[in-house]
Amino acid sequence: MKMEAQMPVFRSRVARKLALAVGVLLIALFVTAPVIEQAEALTNEERIPVGSLPYAVDVNPVTNKIYVANYASGSVSVIDGNNNSTTPVTVGTGARDIAINKVTNKIYVANFTSPFISVIDGVNNSATPVTVGSNPVAVAVNEVTNKIYVVNNASNNVTVIDGSNNSTTTVAVGPAPGAIAVNQTTNKIYVTNYSSNNVTVIDGSNNSTTPVAVGTGPTAVAVNEATNKIYVANQVASSVTRINGTDNSTTPIASGTQPTSVAVNEATNKIYVANFASSNVTVINGTDNSTTPIAAGTQPSSVAVNEATNKIYVANYGSGNITVIEGTNNSSTSVAAGGGPFDAAVNQATNKIYVANRLAADVSQFTDSTLDDLASDVGDPSRRGVCAEGTIRPGFQMYLTISSDVDQTIRIDYLTNYGRVSKAQALTGGVRYTENVNGILPVLLGGVGIVPDPNAIDTSVKITGSERVYLACPLYFNASIGAAGGVNGGHVQDSTRG
Repeated sequence: MKMEAQMPVFRSRVARKLALAVGVLLIALFVTAPVIEQAEALTNEERIPVGSLPYAVDVNPVTNKIYVANYASGSVSVIDGNNNSTTPVTVGTGARDIAINKVTNKIYVANFTSPFISVIDGVNNSATPVTVGSNPVAVAVNEVTNKIYVVNNASNNVTVIDGSNNSTTTVAVGPAPGAIAVNQTTNKIYVTNYSSNNVTVIDGSNNSTTPVAVGTGPTAVAVNEATNKIYVANQVASSVTRINGTDNSTTPIASGTQPTSVAVNEATNKIYVANFASSNVTVINGTDNSTTPIAAGTQPSSVAVNEATNKIYVANYGSGNITVIEGTNNSSTSVAAGGGPFDAAVNQATNKIYVANRLAADVSQFTDSTLDDLASDVGDPSRRGVCAEGTIRPGFQMYLTISSDVDQTIRIDYLTNYGRVSKAQALTGGVRYTENVNGILPVLLGGVGIVPDPNAIDTSVKITGSERVYLACPLYFNASIGAAGGVNGGHVQDSTRG
């Protein structure tokens, strides 16, 4: 993301997923050996009217609500993903970035031309202003610590908000800060400084800062929490800088011209960079930093990843369409969107894609019904598939999306605080079924800290079927509680694939 005074401003679609603490872990597996063929193509189901100049879109997969920041109308459009009805929420002027805390169901909106951000309560859509610095341009959330980080472009600082009481602390960064990403596992925050060609690394435990030199004109940043690597798109230098989160050492990687957005697929360790001026996407292999260019539409401005299906969605501002990249082989297709598609977000629980069309004042909702496997096994078809084990996130559910290519009856087994569930479920071939796993609060998030629930029970899910079953598990896990009461990285067992 870049400051308003310069050429077209782009959002940085950052990965905010967490594998070992509070967050979302999506695991796709199937029970038997055969590989399913691609089903239906990406479809444009509906154009949803929103406010003027929709600048950013983000999704809460827990509540199935979609939030759209409307820059020119000073509002946020709340879309109910169940029926696409909309509710406008008045915020400050110049609404241009959104971050969601799924644990607290709070939505944070950066209002670029207002001296405050807006905090929306996801339960009742009430909005509370919180004073920050000048020209708040970007916002990110650490769900583990319940801290919110607001980048103030004109005052060259970051406002740190305590989500429990909205109190604030100011941290100085470099000149013209524009984009931000949070590593919730290490509690480090990364802020791009466009005019000083560096990134400020904030230690979330004490707000101390460390500058790290990158390329010219850094405009976007994303984190791979699995590898503790940070990827910075340098728009002027037409390059990407990889930062090693362990020691802040850097590695330059060539990209296309004017990279503007970067996103990470932590499941495959691939990084996707949208290059605005060369109309392509650079795919970086996180293992060896090798790159592969993929043609996109004209002026790609945003990229979003669906880790459950290994699909990548690129919003092409100039050509008014979406490029869909198949992550397994880098093949691509395109589908028409509205005027000036500017930002994209994916709801991995419903497999819906939402694209903010900046020039059309609406959002395109797409459905990708293709079922792909992230892992497979050639074992006995009667063997079972098991989702990862962990504790269900406070007050919410675990959503299982199950599909089969043929009609069959499967058995679903899991254990929560409410007791054990073991049931037969009929599946219709080619139709997705969603199972909601309810759990009581395993921890309590209060103003005095995190209190363990002695009755908490870890949850795993077992699926047994005679034919192949495709299973996507968005699992919301809590951080574990240390002996002294501190928060450790939550423990997640590997899934058993059978």
